Order: sequence, then C-alpha cells, then structure tokens
Amino acid sequence: MDTGILEQIGFSKSEVIVYVALLSCGQTKSGKIITKTGLQSSVVHNALNTLKEKGFASHILEGRIKKYIALDPKLISKYLDAKKREFELILPQLEALKNKSVDISSSEIYYGYNGLLAATLKMIESSKEKIWKYFVGKNQLYSKEDLKFFHKSDLIKKDRGLIVRGISEESGRKMMEGNKSKVKYTHLGVPPAMNIFGEFVLIFSLSDKPVGILINSKEISNQYHELWDRLWKTAKK
Repeated sequence: MDTGILEQIGFSKSEVIVYVALLSCGQTKSGKIITKTGLQSSVVHNALNTLKEKGFASHILEGRIKKYIALDPKLISKYLDAKKREFELILPQLEALKNKSVDISSSEIYYGYNGLLAATLKMIESSKEKIWKYFVGKNQLYSKEDLKFFHKSDLIKKDRGLIVRGISEESGRKMMEGNKSKVKYTHLGVPPAMNIFGEFVLIFSLSDKPVGILINSKEISNQYHELWDRLWKTAKK
C-alpha cells in the first residue's frame, strides 16, 4: 500500500508508520508499536501524541496500563474537509495580499510568422482593451513575407474591433506609406519594433528568422504604455 499520500496531506513520516501499525494491531501498548515499527521509543511516543492531537488516535487506561488505538481512517477525510473550510475562510485575505504583492512577470519566446501570430492572439484574448499600440522598428526593410504577416495580423485585430495606432521615427515615414493603421511620427528615438496591449509587451524582429519575446508584466507594460502615450501626444501626423 502506498502511504505516501498521507505525508502529502500533512502527516510526518513517523506518524504514518505509527498510524498504520496501530490500524493493524488494534488496541495495543506502545511497546508493541515500538517492536512492530522498529522506531525509537521517543519517536513512537511523539508520533502517538501528535496523532492524538490531530484526532487520529486515542488511548484507554486498563489499570495503570495505557493502550492505544487508531481511530477510523474516514476521519482523515473529515479532517481534510475541515482544513479546506479553514483555508477558504482566509482565502479572501490571501487574495487581497496578492493584489498588493510584487508584480509577477513571465516571458515566452515565439518563432516564425505563425509563432508571432500566436503571440498576437494570446495578447488579444487576454485583455478587454480596445487600443492596440505599437512602435515601428528603425530602418526596417519589409519583405513580402513580412507584409503578409502584417496583413494577417491586421485582419485579426480588425475582426476583434481593435483600434490600431503606431508611432514611428520620422525617418520611417516613407516606409509606412500605405499603412492602414493611424501612425504618427516623431524626431525622438523610439524603442525597437514592439506591440503593447493590456499587460503584454511583444518585442520582435523580422530580420533573418522572425522571433518575438512576449512579456506578461503589469509593471513593464505600464512603463511602455506611459512612454507610448507621451510620445503620441507630441508626435505629428
């Protein structure tokens, strides 16, 4: 029988051994448990005491002799139910603490055009925002495959009813001719090619082999939202 599950739910290793021995022995003295388990006397007595405290063992006195007995294993299930109820009482407090805790970030790498489309979909499906913001990469020369990717990506955003707006350095004005999204231009430097939506930031490169790093971080995304918003106010059409 695999008794490892008992350790996983809070029993110590010695408690498991002693409890199982008690179940098989029935009402018995501690000496028999010591002999049956091969554990030291102090370990057995400590385990018996903690099992009694948890409600899984009991003892009776026959004269001056103390005999121990394991209580019904079904009580373990009731014990777990009680612990679950206790946990549910403090769950709202734990959730409140989570909101004040340090930002938990994650990042993933996506390869190829299909990978970048998958990252785009993940961003869209994870937020209810309506404005998709992006920075145009410097000195980009887009291939036919790049343009196909942008077309597919634009269709996805259009289908979801998103407003798409971009910021490019002034040197990229000619390159952006014919772009269907609203673009503004600035003489200030902008970050590398990047999409910002909700709590996601997608930094990508289409040169050689397309690759993107998708960052999920409220702290980092807020910084880029603020930068984009500041530049948008001062950029020109």
